[in-house]
Amino acid sequence: DAGRLLTYLVAHYLDKKEYWKQLSAVQISLKQDSEALSSMDLTHKMKFLDKEQDILQLASLFMYQGVPIKAAQLIQKFITLKKVKKTKRNYEILGDAWFYAEEEKKALAAYHLSAKWAKDGRVFAKIGRMYLDQEKWQQAANYLKQALVKGKIKHPEYIDIALGIAYFNLKQYQKAITAFEQVVATEAKAEWIKMARNWINYVTRHTK
Repeated sequence: DAGRLLTYLVAHYLDKKEYWKQLSAVQISLKQDSEALSSMDLTHKMKFLDKEQDILQLASLFMYQGVPIKAAQLIQKFITLKKVKKTKRNYEILGDAWFYAEEEKKALAAYHLSAKWAKDGRVFAKIGRMYLDQEKWQQAANYLKQALVKGKIKHPEYIDIALGIAYFNLKQYQKAITAFEQVVATEAKAEWIKMARNWINYVTRHTK
């Protein structure tokens, strides 16, 4: 088959970068992700990876195989070398890699760079949720609000609840209730509506 043939060619013609690239492409198409990662990583170490698409593909394989730190380091390296463009998408991918590698400061830095070009609210939502986890309530509220304004978020009800929590901790109780009421007024899942109503009751009791 194609995989065996390319494995043979790679073994006998080590300096032919196209064989290495074709081998990993075949392995990806066959869903042999572990083998594809090994092939592409070797291609990278032999300095055969020169296109942005190939670099991002290797980063994606690192992510799928549970090695986000290598994905982040790879993208960061090639952005510095100007072989990966400084775009909204690429900085968001970099932010995701740093986030899953539990490098929060680096993730936030990448997300902030992505946000400069963002036309939808997705990356703002990611920044806002990270600030919420860090209990930086004002920053969380600012970015979560921007996320909702820019829109095109898959689950806006989750962002409304997060925004309500941020406002509650800022002691802006009416704004918190308004955010939770947004969830109740939508066609959100039953558990989200229940959570929002519980928060409304809690905030109402808290302010009496």
